[in-house]
Amino acid sequence: MEHRHRKKETPVPASTHHLFVQVKSLMSSNLGEELDVFFYIYDGRESRPLSERFFVRLNKNGLPKCPERQCTLFVDLGSSDLRKDVYIVAHIIRIGRMGAGEKKNQSMVQYRRPFGCAVVSIADLLTADSKDDHQLKVYACNTESEWSQIHDNIIRKINSRYNLSGSNTGLSVSLQLLHGDMEALRREYMVLFTRGVSVTKKLGFSDIIMPGEMRNDLYITLERGEFEKGGKSVARNVEITVYAFDIDGQILKGQVAAGSGECGGDEYHSFVLYHNNTPRWSEQVKLPIPVDMFRGSHVRFEFRHCSTKDKGEKKLFGFSFVPLMQEDGRTLPDGTHELIVHKENLRVYHQGLACRQTHTLTETRAVVVACSISVTTEITL
Repeated sequence: MEHRHRKKETPVPASTHHLFVQVKSLMSSNLGEELDVFFYIYDGRESRPLSERFFVRLNKNGLPKCPERQCTLFVDLGSSDLRKDVYIVAHIIRIGRMGAGEKKNQSMVQYRRPFGCAVVSIADLLTADSKDDHQLKVYACNTESEWSQIHDNIIRKINSRYNLSGSNTGLSVSLQLLHGDMEALRREYMVLFTRGVSVTKKLGFSDIIMPGEMRNDLYITLERGEFEKGGKSVARNVEITVYAFDIDGQILKGQVAAGSGECGGDEYHSFVLYHNNTPRWSEQVKLPIPVDMFRGSHVRFEFRHCSTKDKGEKKLFGFSFVPLMQEDGRTLPDGTHELIVHKENLRVYHQGLACRQTHTLTETRAVVVACSISVTTEITL
């Protein structure tokens, strides 16, 4: 009898990878305020984000406010993204008083303020066969003005620019790399996909575009600003509020998103840097506006000084705007756009909208805000 030995087949390595993230808690002796946590994939070699942000709200005890929204899947990572200098970055923002140790003011006005940052290399997950729990160290800036670069400083180990947020401070997360087709993963990991896992997309195009796939996404990154003192003896505490308006000047409801994991809102508030006339934010906002509504629509940025006095008021001192579509019908191009901050009352601005004459507004030339625009459009194949 002849025996045939079949050659053992070597599995074909997957070309598409996905990262599962579950946020469990933040442990710290300095808690007492609610927190916003933003996760994203970051390319340390090119110093740029590779994904949009995943957004989780934590309560005053450091636990997710909505347990059904504590998980996400960063999808469509390529094999080239699984290297030592690609990282998972978590930025933590506290919601409360201007200074963490200040007494509560009478007005109870809350500000979004930097708290800490955690970083882990994706390469550290390649050897894990199952979902692992990680306790990530949380670091704070030595100088608050360098907050937008804290993750780069941690990655490059520039120790003089950051320190541990506290000896007992740690961000507890579960991380797992998954490999292969999404439909196959849904069948294999049914438990993961039945707990309300949000999808966090890669910026730009994935390595593989499936037939019939269509995507239209607009991302705005608040980069930096240059502001005058405005007659004040000290620098301002600047907060930006972002709105989207349609062709009739009406707010586009639910079209401003801080990240995946939470529903879009009508507006977005930036964090505030204390006494800083040249703040750098590097905050990414997603505008899931249908592309057929781009014509005539625009984004407005309102700038307020956040007082630390007893009233704690936020006083509007200027605004900028940018149309989503150019006069020739082309979408606003990708890249950095420097916007002039106008000092007029918003009533004048709305009158200009009604007459389609926004160009008649007087400019404050010494004040500039830079934002990065990224539009991802995929044509159905």
